[in-house]
Amino acid sequence: TAAEDADRLARTAREEADRILAAARAERDAELEEAEEALARARVREADAEVTLKAADDMVAEAAARMKRATDRTERALERKRLRFQAKGERRDAKEARKAKARELRAASRAGKPTVTDRVKQFVKVNAERLMVIGPITAPMAVAWTGQAGFAEDILGWVVPFTILFAAAWELSTAFVGWMYHQARQGGDAGTLYRVSTWVFALGAAVMNFWHASGQPVAGSRVWDAKKEIWTEQITYWHFTPKAVAFAAMSIVGMVLWELYASLIHRRKLREDGKVAKARPSIGAVRWFRYPVHSFTAWSLAITDPRLTTLDRAWTAAGAQLADRKAVRTGLALQRLVVPRIGADDHGPAAIPTVLTLTRTDRNGPLESPAPVRPVQHGGYPVRSGPADRKAVHGPVRTAGATDRTGGPALALEAGPAGRQGADLPTGPGPDRGPRTDR
Repeated sequence: TAAEDADRLARTAREEADRILAAARAERDAELEEAEEALARARVREADAEVTLKAADDMVAEAAARMKRATDRTERALERKRLRFQAKGERRDAKEARKAKARELRAASRAGKPTVTDRVKQFVKVNAERLMVIGPITAPMAVAWTGQAGFAEDILGWVVPFTILFAAAWELSTAFVGWMYHQARQGGDAGTLYRVSTWVFALGAAVMNFWHASGQPVAGSRVWDAKKEIWTEQITYWHFTPKAVAFAAMSIVGMVLWELYASLIHRRKLREDGKVAKARPSIGAVRWFRYPVHSFTAWSLAITDPRLTTLDRAWTAAGAQLADRKAVRTGLALQRLVVPRIGADDHGPAAIPTVLTLTRTDRNGPLESPAPVRPVQHGGYPVRSGPADRKAVHGPVRTAGATDRTGGPALALEAGPAGRQGADLPTGPGPDRGPRTDR
């Protein structure tokens, strides 16, 4: 009706008025916030302007001070000195920085690598054997070089540079032929041709050294050479002088040392390849003197048995062999004892121990030979059935399934028949038991 329409219009008008009022308030608040932000920005700009102005004033003052110092001669000299010291310090700091960086780079590159001392120690350790070989062999060769150079100068009449070349060529040829002999032996060849050639070169060097050093002047042959203005005398050669023998021996000594070293390394290689017998145990002189038979037996067994690589093994094997010989000679019984190596808590199939067989030679047996083994008899003793009122002690026969190694449940053993059965056969007497008697 009209009243309801009026109420509805009034309510609508109030809602519209509230909305307009809220929008006006929101717009007012937004404008106030913008004004406050603008005021804050203005204040910040004012503060920045003041700071900039102050900095400008400071710069102006500093520029004025610099200008004043620059116009003063003393100040200029002091400034130059200060700048010079400052530049020197900067250069020193830069140099120290470069050195520190270089040290860091070197330390980083050397991280995990051996030092110079470690490398020298490793080199000496690795090449110690080579140095020990090269030194003793080259020392006599160096002495022989001087003799061959003197031979080329005195006998052949060569000048000094060519005498050195002659000595070097001859000795290096000898060394090269020796190297070919070494390579041939390493390849499995005998190298007889190279070995003979090496000795030919060595003997040639010895002859030249002996020839050069064996000269002796002829008594009364000294005359003055007016043309050369020197004293001359006649010299004869092939005298066994100490100098000649020493120079010739140096050529032979170097070759002998090389032969010994080559033989050592070649035998070592052949022994590694199994082509040369390994070193046998060494038996001392005291054992040879006190136990000659035992020592000879151990020495012989070490030759025939490759397992006897130590003296203790060879000595023990020799003792066992001598004991066996004595047992055969005197009639001692060679008994076999079975010794369990592990213990067992029960007596089932799973508790069968590992055994070690030993030979006893210290027990006296019968003087006659052991009793012969009886031949197998077929049907000699018929199997008889046991008492009907007794049960078997074993369980039922298992024909399928996995094998039971535990022995099954523990069963009590029952007493057997009172009388003697046909399967109970008497056994012969042994070395550690008497004859069997019926009880």
